[in-house]
Amino acid sequence: LIFFDSYRSLSYARGIGPWEAYEPVGHSLIIAGWNGLWEFFGWSDQTALAFAATVQLLSSTAAFVFLLVRLAAWRVNPIVWGAALAWVSLHPVLALSSITIVKDIPFMSAFIVFAVAIAEAALRRRDERVPAWVWCTMAVAGIAVAVLRSNGIYVALLSLPLLFLPLRRHWKPMLGVASCCAIAIVAYLGPLQTALGVVPGPKTEMWSIPLQQIARIALEHHDEMSGEDREYVDSIFTSWD
Repeated sequence: LIFFDSYRSLSYARGIGPWEAYEPVGHSLIIAGWNGLWEFFGWSDQTALAFAATVQLLSSTAAFVFLLVRLAAWRVNPIVWGAALAWVSLHPVLALSSITIVKDIPFMSAFIVFAVAIAEAALRRRDERVPAWVWCTMAVAGIAVAVLRSNGIYVALLSLPLLFLPLRRHWKPMLGVASCCAIAIVAYLGPLQTALGVVPGPKTEMWSIPLQQIARIALEHHDEMSGEDREYVDSIFTSWD
């Protein structure tokens, strides 16, 4: 129920290694919070994991319930609503993921809430005022999206400016949402990470896709490669022939 990514974050919390940007600092702070409770109450490994998984199950469930409730409020076709309910309730990957302690699940929950808030604002009639809770939810969820995955920052920074096009008649509250997210992201990348002593993570995963392609070419077209090609591959994969 706990992935290696989360063990890496746990090592940051316990001082085994330095805080790295390899794992999103936002999720590493959640893991550090679990670790703090774990040590404070003297829980066993199983109890600590069960508690964390239960909280994550409830939070992801709350995100999906929010989605279904708003779909009902928007009066979507009952068939669509029923299909959405069936997908959430019966899809085994969602069920397993909801109790797996890994960064993707809190990010997914935050993204669902973010997307629902966007739809909530977009579906309002032109003469209808968008309630304040929609903008507050959008801002909080947008910040969560940015800090719970390393690439979530780009999701927030790219989507918020584009949202000014479909939501241009609400440009003032949108400006407030975008400003809150931008300020939070700057604080997250600057003072917070400086205070924690966060250092850049290894670049291995960044190069995973081109490395896989080179390895596949070397495996499937070995006989067609020139001596120069083989020398280049050998310079990359120094541990394999």
